[in-house]
Amino acid sequence: MNLGATAESIVGSLFAAAQAERESVDFIRARIEQRISERGFRRDVAGDCYSDLIETLAQAEHDGLGVFIAGRPGVGKTFLARCAFPSAPLVQCSQVGEGFALPDAPVVIIDDLGAEPQVYGREPVLQAFLGWYDTPPAKRSRLIITSNLRGEDVRRRYGERFISRARATLISVRITGEDHRSREGERANAQAVASADDPEVAREVRAFVRYMRNAGWHTVNAGAWVLMLAKQLDAPKAKAAGILIVDAWERERDADPERDEKLKRLASQERWVVERNERGLAMVREWRTGR
Repeated sequence: MNLGATAESIVGSLFAAAQAERESVDFIRARIEQRISERGFRRDVAGDCYSDLIETLAQAEHDGLGVFIAGRPGVGKTFLARCAFPSAPLVQCSQVGEGFALPDAPVVIIDDLGAEPQVYGREPVLQAFLGWYDTPPAKRSRLIITSNLRGEDVRRRYGERFISRARATLISVRITGEDHRSREGERANAQAVASADDPEVAREVRAFVRYMRNAGWHTVNAGAWVLMLAKQLDAPKAKAAGILIVDAWERERDADPERDEKLKRLASQERWVVERNERGLAMVREWRTGR
């Protein structure tokens, strides 16, 4: 037996296997970058950590793991998750109540871990997560969790059981940088003077709204620069961008069938709707009108 040839063959096989795996991760990375770019997530939003974010998302998908995206408010955690996984249902922790169960889907986004209502506390989310972990791995959803909490805060709030299971099933990554909701609001004032029938303007606004399509109505900070741009469009320019802007009364409750019915009628000719209220917040909705 030629031991040298055998060793060389083994090394060659290992190298080929490693190269094939690397190419697979590279393919996933390229696909993720394309998805988030098409939906309006720009490289400069994530700053210096952009490469780490993409690498983490790609490696997690390759390994069948979830991702824990941490960072302070306004750095783009939720926007990144929605752009990277546009068809995934989104669970807002601020709206989780008793009897909560995770949606049945290949990928599920759990947004703003730590923002659960005080009346229910951490238990609904914690029990749902522990129940998810006890599901056979082949049947589990991949979880994409966003949070403003740091590691020690997560440990104090949810305990060691959560931490140990999260470490086994999630890859952590942190978005650093400044609050884009406030910084980019200043850019919006300059960009609002651009012609709304500019294809770039239309594309930016549509991309911002598109990532919410599976989540119903969302309250969005007025500082979000694309939303501010949309809000400042006058009616003719908004129409050119395919956007309907509705000045609406302040919502006192989540459900208002009369208002929603009115908006449906108003939106019959347009696909994108921005509703403004007196507090300067805005509710954004994509109406499926067949356009």
